Amino acid sequence: ILEWRDFLKFEYLPQQHDFAATWPPVCKEQVIDHFERIKPITKQILNILISNLNSTIDGSNEETLMGTTRMNFNYYPECPDPSLAVGTGRHSDINTLTLLLQEDGVLSSLYARATEEGDEWVNVPPIPGAIVVNIGDVLQILSNNRYRSVEHCVVVNKFCSR
Repeated sequence: ILEWRDFLKFEYLPQQHDFAATWPPVCKEQVIDHFERIKPITKQILNILISNLNSTIDGSNEETLMGTTRMNFNYYPECPDPSLAVGTGRHSDINTLTLLLQEDGVLSSLYARATEEGDEWVNVPPIPGAIVVNIGDVLQILSNNRYRSVEHCVVVNKFCSR
């Protein structure tokens, strides 16, 4: 099965002075601005999750918990035969956290596995202005399975691009 998508992927490494040298000039400043705005939100969510484990984020563990910050801009074009393709195949996220901004007013395409053992998938419809938070594999390991990384996928459709 083909992944029917296109994407731009950015890695945010502000400690390296030329980290954005190869980024497209047309969006470089906007992407850097987004990274700067999302970082405190990510830290706040992570602080809440870590405090529920009776721990804290400090200078000794912040870099490990925050990890490398990456951003994907995914584009899923209309697919003439959705039975032959997926948007993004079934996977869990290897990182600590994934923050997902879904496009408002489009068909829902994100699905999550309902249980680890089952074969049931649940649609995750977009909520205007909301951020979907996916627990990653790293946080599942660090939390000793108190937080679970969820397998998910994106489906395509033949009616609209998103």
